[in-house]
Amino acid sequence: MKKLIFFTIILSLPFIVFSAVPTDSKYSTDETNIFLEDPLNDATDQPNMILCFMGNVGVDLMLNQGNFKALVNDPLCDQGGRTKSGPQSSDANAAAGQSAEASAPEYIEVVGNGTRVDNNSDMIGKVWVPMSEDMDGDGTADPMTIYTNTAVTASPTSSLPYGVFKMDYTVILDGSTDNTMQGLLQADAEGALTWIDSMSMGGSTITNKLYLEKTSATVGKGVIQWPKFEDSEVPNVYVYSFGYDADTYCRSEISKNGQAASDDTVYCYDTRKAQGIREIFRYGLYDSTTGARHNLTTGGFPVTTTVTGTKAFGFADFWGVHFPSTVIAALENGSVLTRDRGPNATGDSYTLSIGGNKLKKITTSHISLNSLDSLTINTYFDANSNLGITSSGEFQFNYDLTNDRFSITHARNYNTSPPTDSKLGTAINFTRAAWLTEYPNNGIGGYIKGFGSVYITTEGITTPASTTTNEAVFQETETNVKPADYPATLYCVQNCFSADTVSAFITSLSGTALSYGPYTEATYRQGGIDESKLVTYTKNDLNYQVSSTDAVWPTLTDAQKDSMGGTDHRWGSHTGPLVTDLSSVACPADHTEFSGEEYCEWALRNNDVSSFYRLSSGYQRWDKKWLLTDASGNTIDFSEPTQIFYQVPTGDAYGDYSGEEVGLDYNAFGSLHGFPGSCYNTTTGAFTDNCSTGSGWYPWVSRFDIPVNETTGVVYSGRGQTGTKYLVRQLEGVVYLAPVDNPGNITLGTASMLPTDSFTDVGPNGGDNYIGAKPTVEGSVSVIHGVKQ
Repeated sequence: MKKLIFFTIILSLPFIVFSAVPTDSKYSTDETNIFLEDPLNDATDQPNMILCFMGNVGVDLMLNQGNFKALVNDPLCDQGGRTKSGPQSSDANAAAGQSAEASAPEYIEVVGNGTRVDNNSDMIGKVWVPMSEDMDGDGTADPMTIYTNTAVTASPTSSLPYGVFKMDYTVILDGSTDNTMQGLLQADAEGALTWIDSMSMGGSTITNKLYLEKTSATVGKGVIQWPKFEDSEVPNVYVYSFGYDADTYCRSEISKNGQAASDDTVYCYDTRKAQGIREIFRYGLYDSTTGARHNLTTGGFPVTTTVTGTKAFGFADFWGVHFPSTVIAALENGSVLTRDRGPNATGDSYTLSIGGNKLKKITTSHISLNSLDSLTINTYFDANSNLGITSSGEFQFNYDLTNDRFSITHARNYNTSPPTDSKLGTAINFTRAAWLTEYPNNGIGGYIKGFGSVYITTEGITTPASTTTNEAVFQETETNVKPADYPATLYCVQNCFSADTVSAFITSLSGTALSYGPYTEATYRQGGIDESKLVTYTKNDLNYQVSSTDAVWPTLTDAQKDSMGGTDHRWGSHTGPLVTDLSSVACPADHTEFSGEEYCEWALRNNDVSSFYRLSSGYQRWDKKWLLTDASGNTIDFSEPTQIFYQVPTGDAYGDYSGEEVGLDYNAFGSLHGFPGSCYNTTTGAFTDNCSTGSGWYPWVSRFDIPVNETTGVVYSGRGQTGTKYLVRQLEGVVYLAPVDNPGNITLGTASMLPTDSFTDVGPNGGDNYIGAKPTVEGSVSVIHGVKQ
């Protein structure tokens, strides 16, 4: 069964490819699924999650082959989790962390069984899904099992987009004898969709319901009951009606807690694709001639390991090894992982090495200040009353070429958790000359989403059109360094951290957090230091040490993770530039004589240094270095993410990025990240700098998407649209519909359409309907997220 997202039926967004590449190529035949993003969809996250699991377990791929094991990538089934809300951090550390987090899979091992007697019979699918969720609010996840039994009578068609099926599910907490949840989801031969979900929580029963009725191929109506938790432990129960035709979708609140509606306004939206704003979660890259999928040379592969006598199945790739959290916690240096090559095949064994550091090499090129016109730059400014900056902190600014000035538009707000960037009531503007008067020897460093880190030299500020080496804007390009190529010694003068400084910061979170975070106070955000403050990193296998101790983050408790998540350091610690030769950061003699500072971060540019390093460490799984070594001592060299470049079209719709070339990170097929974004006001249908709705947040949406088009939907491996050309295809995303006036001809559903509770218990309490305990499957993984192995 395909993954279902409710209200997909409301809009049809086909992508017709008029292709010069072969019509039977993957570029031409891969499906694009764009789903409606609407507040009512939030009520259906749980069944969407279950149905996504069903679709990607691959029961239809394993018919009549007995019980089988599958790995399902949990984040790809979390529709709500992939849709971000509110302002998002846009600095360099956040961008790196967000890309790594989005690319690191979290596989869950499930068991399925599919049977079908003949072509005239229903397909019967049974799936056992282990899940964990904090059900009692004590801060710890409660393990549970979802038992599902599905009978599919007819496959989806254009007239029956859900097909004909009936799915029953029961959820029981491990160790409990009572049902935690029961549900029914079915689509009948008339195209009507019914969903009922009843969950026990805190001594009460919470019930969701949906009924959707088609009255023609493009017209329908329905009703939904939605318990919403709104600043209370007891949910408010809303009932909404909705209706749609070929061009318009409308919804309205019918009641709240059985009484009158709190807002009975009818809200309507244009369902035509061209009128909506899309947020694409998954893109694919393809060969521009053959249309074949572009995969990284050495991708990941399934692996197994044994923990406390139990065989666990997972996956290994560039981002690390991916098992359930309990297995990850048990892995250590020297653990043995075996490649799972399928049934009756012997896999290679590997020794695992785990490092707490990652090292990147930075190389620089040069662009003009003028070329950055209007682009948002994230940086730190010291307070300076002459420039109008009243307090030190993190800011967002841009260079306004038209008015020939710098303009600070946003300031970091530390009253939110995590901190967010809030728009200033009045922008802080100052000229190039004003900056040079205040800081004749200092440039401005920062990070631009889609461009990377930049440093605007004083020469670049003086001559904004210049692209001359060392007299313009330094643009940085990052590459990952393999442990075999780690320099023996690295020197740090800015944002230096050690095991002691990280530990001190973690401890401080229980009270007043250290203002300088996990770094040494003497180097935090400092441009220059004397020799006594210098930090030296010494290579120690996969890590770097300070004073004979690895400069890595420890494992955090859940409470510490929660506290860290509310800080600017939730992405770990990242040094400033590191060098192998101290002369690279030697301050000019006159500066040392005046200030006493011997080593200056900004001196890199004065000293014509074109490459340097940055070291990072963090507490997340993807912050670590995971290496697999075979019996011959060879390390598996997984392909690392590659940067590709997209030329954004020209037009007001693209905002500050109109006509700009942006860099994006291609981490694997389906994983393309780095798109700059902004909050989208779903009421007005416009992008906004004010992300607050008053009671929540507007969604964060990419400022542009790459179309499915062989002329405009292309990217290149090199800057300036050079190198290898790839075609791009949208694979999955959502559309935020543009609001429109109520046309008055949309028939909405009524409360009388709500279905009556009716469940079939397929769990241990279900008697003859019980599908049985989760079977033990000793063999290899048969399906990995919908792909048969």
